[in-house]
Amino acid sequence: MELTGKRVAVLAEDHYENLELWYPVLRLREAGAQVTIVGPKAGEAYKSKEGYPAKADLSMDDARAADFDAVIVPGGYAPDRMRRHQAMLTLVREAFQSGKVVAAICHDQRRRQIRRSRSGRRRQPDLVPDASGPSGVLPRDREGAERGEGGGPGLTDCRGLGRRSRPGAAVSC
Repeated sequence: MELTGKRVAVLAEDHYENLELWYPVLRLREAGAQVTIVGPKAGEAYKSKEGYPAKADLSMDDARAADFDAVIVPGGYAPDRMRRHQAMLTLVREAFQSGKVVAAICHDQRRRQIRRSRSGRRRQPDLVPDASGPSGVLPRDREGAERGEGGGPGLTDCRGLGRRSRPGAAVSC
């Protein structure tokens, strides 16, 4: 897939999952996308759960949804730290609301829905906007949705960056 000209923000914070940050970064760069690692402070290195550093190219305060075609949120414990920063919440929310692809990799979106289903209300701000269907479950791929495993309209897989089904599609990888 050719992604030349596409601009992608990958969010970074301490305790991210190695493969969930680096695999998308490297593969998107291979496909020609301009990938920017966004962290709380530009130039600072954020360490994975295993201690591998990811240096932020841009601070969260300087990142604007209008500057990107997609935003990727890697898993690990990083999303729990990211949701504490209003600038990261704003970046993800504005990207989603303006029809950009927002990808949450791993368990962040599932944990949010489990938390909501247990209490019936949110306890802390969501990092990735809710795009789930009535079942509250995001499928891992289109086939999952076709098998009736839940999901909402416009959900797509990681390949959705190149050909998303509709504006504002949430991505579950």
